[in-house]
Amino acid sequence: MVNPIPEGTHTITPHLIVRSGDRAIEFYKQAFGAVEVTRHPSPDGSIMHAELRIGDSPLYLADENPAWGALSPLALGGSPVTIHLYVPDADAAFERAVQAGATVRMPIDDTFWGDRYAQVGDPFGHVWAIATHKEDVSAEEMDRRAREAFASMPSSEPAPSREPEPVSEPTGEEVPRRSAPQSTPPGPAARRAVEKKVPRVARKKTPKKAVRKKKVAKKKVAKKARKTVAKKKVVRRKPARKTARKAARKAKKKPAGRKATRKPPRKKPARKKAAKKVAKKAPRKKVARKKVAKKVAKKVARKKVARKKAPRRRGTRG
Repeated sequence: MVNPIPEGTHTITPHLIVRSGDRAIEFYKQAFGAVEVTRHPSPDGSIMHAELRIGDSPLYLADENPAWGALSPLALGGSPVTIHLYVPDADAAFERAVQAGATVRMPIDDTFWGDRYAQVGDPFGHVWAIATHKEDVSAEEMDRRAREAFASMPSSEPAPSREPEPVSEPTGEEVPRRSAPQSTPPGPAARRAVEKKVPRVARKKTPKKAVRKKKVAKKKVAKKARKTVAKKKVVRRKPARKTARKAARKAKKKPAGRKATRKPPRKKPARKKAAKKVAKKAPRKKVARKKVAKKVAKKVARKKVARKKAPRRRGTRG
């Protein structure tokens, strides 16, 4: 029967996306003593999947591929995830990682929850925590130590935590920092300090002048469209008769200081003359129609008389 969880793996296994997988595998071998188990290259030569083992835990790795949505921390500008390593000697592991090329994010120190703890960043954007458990601390004792640690810290310094902190620019003086367990959230002063250090990505805002220019251009286009529509509309012109009559009336107006002359009679339009001709022809057509009707009636009467006078033919039965 197939085991649902392969041998040598745990319930949770980190799967890292990196840029230049070959270099990352060599770095993890030197920094953390990783052992390469398998490597599957893709057709273009990049690493499609690789399995490493650090201690008793597996680690999966693959090259970034933007076409598949697999982006490395270098492409995203950082990683919000910290990979926690428990090792027998934290000091030796810390020194080994720094010599291999890791950057120090938190110097190694004893913490109030009983661990010897440090944080480093690898050249590929991932954050690693290195720790060795040295003391079992009860919950009450851990709370008391945490209050003392927070009270001894200046107000401008953010409260330590196991969460990965944002990378700040080097100032020349490194202040040792302590880390706190995840159960103790940072205070308001710590949050403000962290917000100041985190570089915010400024959104590109379109200037107001460009917005105004666009609005003005739209208005001009709308005005031109209205003018073209107005020009295309058909303008109704007055008929030539009315304009001629008006001109004649203006010319025949009585001049100032003289008696009004009698207006000459208006000539009848050609339409009225044509109507009169049609009216004269109409009675003639009626008379002609009546004559034709009489002739037809006479013919019908003659045919009837002829049928009555004609002898009837008697039929014979066979």
